[in-house]
Amino acid sequence: MYTFAGADVKLLDEDVWHLELDMEVLSQLMAELSISDPRRHEILRALERAMDAIDVANISGTAKEARAQLTEVLAKPAHASAHRLSAVGHAHIDSAWLWPQRETIRKTARTFATVTALAAEYPEFIFACSQAQQYAW
Repeated sequence: MYTFAGADVKLLDEDVWHLELDMEVLSQLMAELSISDPRRHEILRALERAMDAIDVANISGTAKEARAQLTEVLAKPAHASAHRLSAVGHAHIDSAWLWPQRETIRKTARTFATVTALAAEYPEFIFACSQAQQYAW
């Protein structure tokens, strides 16, 4: 019924990917602001500077400079009274709920190994686990 037809291996260019995300966030924020809001025009100018920094023949090589043009407007809140949100990675693993304890220990070890790798790659990553016993294991 199913036949594997093939696969492509792709390399993620994180600078370009993050540039796309930054520009998307700012474009959506700008669209929500009033046309008379100075913040809207500030975002538009920053987006224009970012676009000017991009060399279409070398997007990968110029993405970092384009992102630098957006740093200041991204650091500002959408509005002076805007909330600040923080995200924390969390694992809730029920210890020996529907499986033997050895399986919980294995699942916990695998989860913590993944989290440790993410923390090494992303120093700003924050993680929490709700069960002290799992830290002990």
